[in-house]
Amino acid sequence: MTRYGFKISIKSCIHQSLRGSTKRDILRFALICTISISVMKVVPIRALNTNYIWTISTDQQATVIDPGEASQVIQYLADHRLKCSNIIITHHHPDHTGGVRALLEHFPHTPVYGPDLTHLGIDAIDVSKEKNIQIKGFAKPWQIMPTPGHTLDHLSFYYPGHLFCGDTLFSAGCGRIFEGTPEQMFHSLNLIKNLPPDTLVYPGHEITLNNIRFAESIDNNNPDLAHYKKETIKRLNQDQPSLPSTLDLELKVNPFLRTEVSTIQDKISKQVSTDISTPLDTFIALRKLKDNF
Repeated sequence: MTRYGFKISIKSCIHQSLRGSTKRDILRFALICTISISVMKVVPIRALNTNYIWTISTDQQATVIDPGEASQVIQYLADHRLKCSNIIITHHHPDHTGGVRALLEHFPHTPVYGPDLTHLGIDAIDVSKEKNIQIKGFAKPWQIMPTPGHTLDHLSFYYPGHLFCGDTLFSAGCGRIFEGTPEQMFHSLNLIKNLPPDTLVYPGHEITLNNIRFAESIDNNNPDLAHYKKETIKRLNQDQPSLPSTLDLELKVNPFLRTEVSTIQDKISKQVSTDISTPLDTFIALRKLKDNF
């Protein structure tokens, strides 16, 4: 895996013994491997100020997630001889949907998966009430996770091992609460915390370093956070994205996922001059502090 993408390995095919097999058996086995295991790559395309448009390519097909702009996506697809086969939208904000119409003009009949977007003039397949959906080009179903808080319609999309979480979870931070309630956002983050720890996390914005600086004001004795800051600065100085992250890392460095930690509760209690003792109260106070950071 690289910071710009990953590939699904085919080592499991190699390890299977074919000793004593006929030539026909070997050809049949090779065909099964080719069909059942595809190469999948994820690339962040920079857009607007801090946005990433995550693009998943399999063979000559591409699935585009939260295209806030279209021109960069169209150019990337043309450069790599890819066709836009699916569009995924996490929520209705214009920096995540602004490029959808232009992409549909360039790639007509491309299905758009997301919340109801009719108020934006986008004919999307509303998957907000679905638990799992099958998307063309992917062997396994996608899990649909309602994650309100940032907006009421926010969805996160989980493909085994990979979470595309829009503006709900950021690396070392979380999204502002514009339409939902703190309780909704807290619940959404707890849903994400229950995913496998090795899950790769793909947020919608490159704001990791700013989030780390805030986290330091709350959790300054955290060695994992200090190490992550050094690694993030190094990558950004090399013009590389800090993302994707992993859920395991976020559970170690992200204060919004660590609201049950007593040292964090104590630090926040001192900053807000109020006794904080529950994870929800900790989250509410933490989000207010970040809003004014």
